[in-house]
Amino acid sequence: MKSGSPYLRLLLSLSTILVLAIAGCGGSSNSNVVSVTVSPASASVIVSQSITLTSIVGGATDLNVTWTCTYTTTTVDSTGKSTTATALPCTSDTGNIPANSTNTTVTYTAPNKVPDPTKFPLLQVIITATSVQDTKKNGTAKLTLDSGIW
Repeated sequence: MKSGSPYLRLLLSLSTILVLAIAGCGGSSNSNVVSVTVSPASASVIVSQSITLTSIVGGATDLNVTWTCTYTTTTVDSTGKSTTATALPCTSDTGNIPANSTNTTVTYTAPNKVPDPTKFPLLQVIITATSVQDTKKNGTAKLTLDSGIW
């Protein structure tokens, strides 16, 4: 092998560049994966009381989230089988959050009275924080209502 061969030097140089380029790609890095969690993740709220929820966003430069409030009801038949209904937007009967909330915190206010259990059986309120930067990423808090009577 001649040390002066221009083709060999070119081949070695291109091979070195290719190896360095592949090694520097870091294709499996998770440093930019956005995650969203809500704290607290679950809580019981006494009627007419409020709770402040906080979003924790990781892997994003924009830490803001869009908040939504939905609720589900669950019925149990005579055989013990439970069926959970599709989530619906919160109403004054289920409590609510301020419209167009986009900060890192939101305040949920429970209704003034316990919702009618025939209309809202086993009611669960779900507060969702969706990342403004990556709208496919969200976290939830699940709330139940308590009459406050011991």
